[in-house]
Amino acid sequence: GFRIGGTVAAAIGASLLLLFFSYAFSWVQAYIGLSVKSVEAANSAGFIWMFPLTFVSSAFVSTETMPDWLETIADANPFTKLTNASRALYNGNDPGADLWIAIAWAIGITVVFSGLKKQLIEVMRATGLFDLITQANIHATADHALAYSYRRAGDRRGSDALRPVATPAAT
Repeated sequence: GFRIGGTVAAAIGASLLLLFFSYAFSWVQAYIGLSVKSVEAANSAGFIWMFPLTFVSSAFVSTETMPDWLETIADANPFTKLTNASRALYNGNDPGADLWIAIAWAIGITVVFSGLKKQLIEVMRATGLFDLITQANIHATADHALAYSYRRAGDRRGSDALRPVATPAAT
């Protein structure tokens, strides 16, 4: 199994770096989710770009084992910087510049995609699309909740049967 080779403070720092990076990429996902027309498209578009970034990094193999042209790309990849910095911190090694580069990537991604998302929402509000999507999401959520309550009550008709469901009394 994995054992932390560094200090507790370094391990906490590595964990916080991973959380910060995850937060940064949540802005990318939010932007993509607002840019597409369906949940299925958001799911697909939200992960298609992530696979090449992950696989062309040092997450699985050292970049030194890659062909020269791919090593150059992988060394500039934000996932490589994150992976190298967090590994170094967890193992008690000096992360060097990778730590600061990973933080810079996380800040840059957050700033760019939160700004893009804000612009997209403003455009959607100006065109009335934001209200339309919000209403559709509210109705979809209500339909899912209604179907769930029918399933919990043993009714297999789903959300098409528009009748109230009596909740069983607690015993």
